[in-house]
Amino acid sequence: MDSTEIRCSHCSAVIKNTEDLTPGEIFCPECGKSFELSGSSKPEGENIFPGGFELQFAEAGGVELQFNADLLKNDDFRSAMPRRCLRCGANTFLTTHVVAFPEQLRDCVPLEEEIGIEPLRLQDSLIWNSPGKELLSHIPNIEGPVNPLNLPIPFWVCDLCKPEKLIFSKAEFDMVDDHWVCLVRIANLTSVKELLVNLGGEGSKMFNDIQAALSKDPESAWTRLDKYTRTRLEIWYKPLNKEVFHLFLPNRQAEGESGKTGIIISNRRFIYRNKETVYEMNKGEKLKLSFEAINGKTHLEIEGPRWKTNDMITDRSSLMRLRRKLVELKFEVSWE
Repeated sequence: MDSTEIRCSHCSAVIKNTEDLTPGEIFCPECGKSFELSGSSKPEGENIFPGGFELQFAEAGGVELQFNADLLKNDDFRSAMPRRCLRCGANTFLTTHVVAFPEQLRDCVPLEEEIGIEPLRLQDSLIWNSPGKELLSHIPNIEGPVNPLNLPIPFWVCDLCKPEKLIFSKAEFDMVDDHWVCLVRIANLTSVKELLVNLGGEGSKMFNDIQAALSKDPESAWTRLDKYTRTRLEIWYKPLNKEVFHLFLPNRQAEGESGKTGIIISNRRFIYRNKETVYEMNKGEKLKLSFEAINGKTHLEIEGPRWKTNDMITDRSSLMRLRRKLVELKFEVSWE
């Protein structure tokens, strides 16, 4: 959005050619409502994001956001959630879930089943590449609630992560201003930062407040895993002194059992577990990896200094994450 454009504080529509406007009340041609135009689009002392989008709190456990329900009518706003797994960050094998707005604060995932919404398996390429309006055309509205509360916000979780307890939401009616207000709690601060970037809010006070919360109590690769996966990993992964967990890559042979088998990378070790055995090697020892695509799956052969195994199945995106992390941590790796 350039300097001659502003956003309506009610519906978030972009109003162009505003260079001659002076601070005061202006009219939005999109929603028909008036709002005050201040001298700055991002007042330094306020916590208000364009479109009536407010940060209630940001802490280690997550972020609570509140906004005018009329924003749900804006396709760009409703499709701004990061298009990757909200828990682990993977961008393949995604299932589409939705944020609905009941009158009591609820976990969005069990609420889906209650109100008859089936999680969608859209093609990953459609999720990545579709403009907001096109993406939303594949997501049905919710039957029952009044408009705009019948317009859900999509979010994504991969097939190996638990979707529960990621987002809680509700709606309440503001009797004073005569409109619905939505409240959303999101557990992953890093994803909320990306959401704000998608909404054009990078550098806003809200963005900086979330960054400050992250700096005070940083999210780690370990805490971003769901508790079920962490519990399973703790059976076979015990951190050494000054060891930092960096990545878990699940073995797709064990569908629905994330944490039982796969690869763990720390700043000190490379560890692989299949159904029977835990293999590990120290950073500094030579690791050899070779892969082959068979029937749409990536088969990975892993060879350490004293062992070799070929029963790891992954996908292209996860393989890229593995390669990046090994380079970042300066493991001695040869690829074939």
